[in-house]
Amino acid sequence: MMYNRLANTTYLQMLWVGILMLLSTLIFSALSYVFALMFWGEESLNLALAGFTESSSEIAVLRLFQLASHLGLFIVPVLSLFFVVRSFQPDFLKLNTPLRVQPTLQVMVLYIVFLPLIQYLMEINQQMSLPESLRSLELWMMEKEELATQLTNSFLSTTTTTSLLANLLIMAVVPALGEELLFRGLLNHWFGKIIRNPHLNIILVSLLFSAIHLQFFGFIPRFALGMVLGYLTLWTQSLWYPILLHLLNNGVTVLVYYGVAKSGSGMNPEEVGNLSNPVYMVLSVLATSMVLYAFWKRRIKF
Repeated sequence: MMYNRLANTTYLQMLWVGILMLLSTLIFSALSYVFALMFWGEESLNLALAGFTESSSEIAVLRLFQLASHLGLFIVPVLSLFFVVRSFQPDFLKLNTPLRVQPTLQVMVLYIVFLPLIQYLMEINQQMSLPESLRSLELWMMEKEELATQLTNSFLSTTTTTSLLANLLIMAVVPALGEELLFRGLLNHWFGKIIRNPHLNIILVSLLFSAIHLQFFGFIPRFALGMVLGYLTLWTQSLWYPILLHLLNNGVTVLVYYGVAKSGSGMNPEEVGNLSNPVYMVLSVLATSMVLYAFWKRRIKF
């Protein structure tokens, strides 16, 4: 009876997820602290928590805490609700439709043709500035952006296979699964009960998806990615295709950084395959539109 009410009552689901987010975050953070203390020692733990990334031990500690954060905030709370609700709603979160060959290949093509547009939007976003009256806010955003970039570069500047696998897990697999479960899965489901217009729903979820990363200078490309992920969910009625696209987006970046670091060329990884000029942008828009149209045209057949 209780689980039946949970499956059919949105505010109870919100309460369930909210409480579990708090509890699981606390539990995973505590476990990470103890684990880091045991394996890397108090000095490395304290230096890592203070923001230092000079040694592999400090980076390993920060990787562990990032993994714990994703598990506690995204994966465990949402999956716990999924396993309860799916008995009453088999299509809850759209995880019951497996990947198929043709749409999977379409997602791979979509990633390739969408990439130049993302790069172009990133350049535009980075050139934007706030009004003078909001200068202090802009400086705060720039500081947070710089800290996030330094941490990301510390994670990605590796030449060992073990670190590569750790990065793929923590920066590609776990975020792709966790963020899609929360945004295109759960929030999309909740908002859909209130907002009957699916396009408005996708816009709202995409705004939240981009905003939660707290990176102003990547807001626009991340919002565009969120829109594409949202329409993939809508037209395929499966969460696995946006998870796959999200995984490709993050995973290829990890592999590019690893390849550049391994080669020792000193090349800027962000310049690898950079196609962010207006001509490629137009071609990217056209090609992306064609692939998305193919998904839209086949939307009833999935």
